[in-house]
Amino acid sequence: MEEIQFNEGKEVFSKVGIAFFLLLILTEIMGPLFYVVMEKSGIQEILGKYHLDLFLTQMPMYLVAVPICIFVLKGLPPDGKPEEHSWKMSRLFACFCICVGTMYLGNIIGQVLMTFIGILKGGKAENVVENIVMDTNIWGILLIVVVIGPMIEEYLCRKVLLDRINQYGQGISVFVSGLIFGLIHGNFYQFFYAFGLGTIFAYIYVKTGKWKYPAIFHIMINFMGSVIPLFFIRRLEGILSNDMSESLGDVILSLLLLLPYAVILLGLVITGIVFFFCFRKEIVFSKGSISVKRGKQFQMIFVNVGMLLLLVTCGILFGISIIIS
Repeated sequence: MEEIQFNEGKEVFSKVGIAFFLLLILTEIMGPLFYVVMEKSGIQEILGKYHLDLFLTQMPMYLVAVPICIFVLKGLPPDGKPEEHSWKMSRLFACFCICVGTMYLGNIIGQVLMTFIGILKGGKAENVVENIVMDTNIWGILLIVVVIGPMIEEYLCRKVLLDRINQYGQGISVFVSGLIFGLIHGNFYQFFYAFGLGTIFAYIYVKTGKWKYPAIFHIMINFMGSVIPLFFIRRLEGILSNDMSESLGDVILSLLLLLPYAVILLGLVITGIVFFFCFRKEIVFSKGSISVKRGKQFQMIFVNVGMLLLLVTCGILFGISIIIS
């Protein structure tokens, strides 16, 4: 009986790997094709004029690759759909603080690692994704990075994925969801905080059965990590490009606006760390309806065609990101 469950589990995780392998491959294939079509039609010039190049990099994934990935995943039965439970605002606030702390600590790890890699390469590593975002119109960031991206990603990586693997245990499903979420970002700048946040979002979903919780957190995190910093950066750049003697008032105003935000952010990070250590013993993972021996769990999850394809593809993408950074 256990051998049958083990083999069935390998098939399930292989299909999961294939689904996300297709997501990455189709995104990489459709991206250049989409760009050529937009360029030939003149739309690329219009988008570039309004600093909306982010649309050109994200739309092939959201319009083509994601629907196909969801279609493949939905070929698996949703046997792991968790029961719905509501959480009190106090618990949600604690989780949000932990998310903020995880985001910034993970970001620091990624930045330090890529700085070290840049030194080894004999130069300074550049975050290509961050550069694209920084060059994008703030309304485009609000639409894609803050609204569309989080909603689609949470539906795919939490709702659809976890409903189909949670029967193997919450620990396994949370780890796999977080790992895949980190890997599909395709670079070390984003991997660590994406893996950490993906793990937390997955834990929230399997415990509540409500993907709206992680979706709302994801939206808030992306807003704090993109729109607000970009507002201050562009404001300061505009001030510094003018005569400083005429812009002293604007500089002071910007600093007065930045200071409370930085204090609040630091407070959330510290609070999140404190909450994590205070409540870490309450973080428990329930067993699933399908039990596989601990020694065979790694083989079931990763030693299959689909997952190996996904891991190799992610390794190549991470390598390319290092080369072009």
